[in-house]
Amino acid sequence: MKIFAIDTTVKVAAAALVEEGKLIAEYSLNTDTHSTTLLPMISSVLALSERKVSDIDLFAVSAGPGSFTGVRIGVSTIKGLAFADNIPCAGVSSLEAMAMNFTGIRGTIVPVINARNKMVYTALFESDGCHNPKRLSEDEQILISDLLEKLHSFPGPFYFTGDAYSLLLGENDKPEDTEVTPEKLRIPSGYGVAVAAEKIWNSTEDKSVFQEPRLAPIYLRKSQAEREREEKLSKNREFTNMENKKRLVFAADHAGYLLKNSLITFFEGQGYEITDVGTNSGESCDYPLFAEKACSLVVSGEADLAILCCGTGIGMSIAANKVKGIRAACCSDVFSAKYTRLHNDANALCLGARVVGEGLAEELAAVFVETGYEGVDGGKHARRVGLITEIENKQK
Repeated sequence: MKIFAIDTTVKVAAAALVEEGKLIAEYSLNTDTHSTTLLPMISSVLALSERKVSDIDLFAVSAGPGSFTGVRIGVSTIKGLAFADNIPCAGVSSLEAMAMNFTGIRGTIVPVINARNKMVYTALFESDGCHNPKRLSEDEQILISDLLEKLHSFPGPFYFTGDAYSLLLGENDKPEDTEVTPEKLRIPSGYGVAVAAEKIWNSTEDKSVFQEPRLAPIYLRKSQAEREREEKLSKNREFTNMENKKRLVFAADHAGYLLKNSLITFFEGQGYEITDVGTNSGESCDYPLFAEKACSLVVSGEADLAILCCGTGIGMSIAANKVKGIRAACCSDVFSAKYTRLHNDANALCLGARVVGEGLAEELAAVFVETGYEGVDGGKHARRVGLITEIENKQK
């Protein structure tokens, strides 16, 4: 099995090609610009190993925890490569990937990634010196002082690794049997990501979980930007009367169902009445059928608005607009999502799961749902929407 793996969760970026468990080529670079260096790194590894993207059997990426920007760059790059040739892809814990570098070394392995404010992302692994390290605890964000206290319950020797290595090694409360980790083992490696990914692949019967749309970042906490956005949306929702909340129907195809499910969870948390007409798996299906199901409920009055998700949002919007009475808009920016409700009285929002992330999709959908139509009492917008209806009624 040929696995191409990358890691961009910390400052050191890594890429590797592993074939049947053997390292073929590896590239590491200490850089602040993953966005400009990652693709040249990938190209170099493939060129020097005389392989093409289409030769790869599985793409793998450290999906987090780690730098929010780094994680997004790595995941989006792998999703793009996998999508182009419909190649399976796997996201692995960056902490587990680092632990895999310690195969052959006996001890308790403690990967640590700096989470700032005297905190780290970490997990514990046991290495018996013969096999791949075995997980002892789940990934978590923890105060350094609490981690050091926790280590007293585990046997040594201890090996710290990761970009917070120096922070831990400088602590007076670290275990007495803490060993000095060789510098090469303190940084991520593409090989470690590949080993962790192959382990997941071999232990998973349902290979559909490795389809590109199902690859997502692993965040143990929300970024500051996401927290600020949620606070802003929360303040906006304070002005929304519960009795006036609209009934929403959701639909998606195989490329959009994960985004659909995320949006459903988001709106259920706000107290909206939800109808889900599917699909609910990554198995290939036909988006027009699901667009029609959802839009029919809007036309019949059983739902007020439809939110439709596919790969780009375009296919759903084309299909939805064939349903008489539906005014569907495909949006990827807040201005469009707001004004298509305000001026066009749009009653279906179409989103592309391969175009917008979950955070932006939530913001677009929230603005769409909570914006009213300016033409309720007549005026130019009502006249123009009426003309659209006249065109629709002329068609046989």
